[in-house]
Amino acid sequence: MAAKGNAEAEYNFGVSYEDGQGIGRDYGQAVRWYRQAAEHEHQMAQDNLGVMYAKGRGLPKDDVTANMWFIIAAAGGNRTATQNREITEKTMTAAQILAAQKLARQWMRDFRI
Repeated sequence: MAAKGNAEAEYNFGVSYEDGQGIGRDYGQAVRWYRQAAEHEHQMAQDNLGVMYAKGRGLPKDDVTANMWFIIAAAGGNRTATQNREITEKTMTAAQILAAQKLARQWMRDFRI
């Protein structure tokens, strides 16, 4: 199902790879599946992808991109993403926060269905 763009299945693959459930832990694969689900507007995948960027799991740590994903998920009503955004912003500069907001607006404009 995930190969056909089922966001829930993509998200579940991401969780499985992140936690090592039934398969070996592989943060790179978790990021891949979270990204696919996030691009299909799966809010928990968007939040989890933000966490992967914030912690540098499976890709380089990047607070701006992490915050971008938290903003996107929060805009969809994900409360955890709102909390994660607030936590991340405590260590970011004003310029970084503005950059994340700009990226989030662009993503929402360009990729939302």
